[in-house]
Amino acid sequence: DLAVGCDHMLTLRGLPTHSYEEYCTFVGNGIMRLVERALPEELRTELVCSHAVDKNYRNIHSVPSHIITREMAQKVVKNCSGDFDVLTTIPANIWDAELAIDAMIAQTGDYRYIDYNSAIMRLEIILKLLPHSVKTKSLYIQMLQCSSLNVSRTIKVTPAKFQDKQFYQYVAKRDLSMVPKKYISYETLYAALFSEYDNNQVCSEYMFRDYIHLLDDRLADQLIRKHAYLYRRLPDEFRTSKRLILALESGKNDGNDFIDIEKS
Repeated sequence: DLAVGCDHMLTLRGLPTHSYEEYCTFVGNGIMRLVERALPEELRTELVCSHAVDKNYRNIHSVPSHIITREMAQKVVKNCSGDFDVLTTIPANIWDAELAIDAMIAQTGDYRYIDYNSAIMRLEIILKLLPHSVKTKSLYIQMLQCSSLNVSRTIKVTPAKFQDKQFYQYVAKRDLSMVPKKYISYETLYAALFSEYDNNQVCSEYMFRDYIHLLDDRLADQLIRKHAYLYRRLPDEFRTSKRLILALESGKNDGNDFIDIEKS
């Protein structure tokens, strides 16, 4: 019935019809996709194909590669969780860092609940699909800047040649505890303390063990602005009356009262 109905539609428009065997290869994923496959390729215009992808992202399988737009690709990557086959339809010239990261977010989901090894595998599959022109150091730094992507997984899939001092300054913004000892530096601590991300381990034992010797007045002030209760753990030379006032004001602004003035 599908073949007869579709052939009737094609005949009314003066278009070539298909054999039963051909229709057997056209069916699957809905009537819209059947019609797309039945149409001559030259009639699969950008408008028609865009509408088809809007209806179902998997319809991009029927879109000629030269018609696929970035907008179509975006609809695919943002809706294809667990579906890697469909990503292979995206032409190399359309991929860029933003699109790649959208695909990574869709495929790894909420990183708190997805299995670590599974997430690594998914990230590596996406990276293999990208042209070399996209897989630059900039891509991996942008991955670190994306709060929806787990830091440790990003480090795991980043080529060693890109894991340098600058790279780990971006790591420090997200999680200071993941910076290797050889990259411990004033710049790394600065990046962590002035980070826009919360919960990046600047108040952990790790920080006091490996970074406390790097403190200066500017970094000490920033540490207290972010975590007023750490005033009591500062080295003696940084426990000034001016900084105590800063700690008290910062604590009140946060709605916390961690400072014991008598002990301080």
